[in-house]
Amino acid sequence: SLLAGAILQSRVAEFDYIDARNRRTHRRVAALRLWFKSHVWYLEAYCFERRAFRVFRLPRIHDIRLLEETFERAALPAQPSPEEAPGPPHEHERP
Repeated sequence: SLLAGAILQSRVAEFDYIDARNRRTHRRVAALRLWFKSHVWYLEAYCFERRAFRVFRLPRIHDIRLLEETFERAALPAQPSPEEAPGPPHEHERP
């Protein structure tokens, strides 16, 4: 998938995201990891627009594009500790 490629190549990705309230936003992210839980794939990424780590449900991601721009994990802000690390959000949480 494009997102797996973004993770492996440390390339910035951009996409449109539809949240739980059906609002569409454009996101530019440093994709960090993918995981599968409760029949849904999730993406953990650093969102440059929000200046924060976010978790995105893959079924809500549309129009993915990989940019030529790359990122270095060490240059991103410090990730939260494991106790604070993002996990799959509940429907009421905002990614």
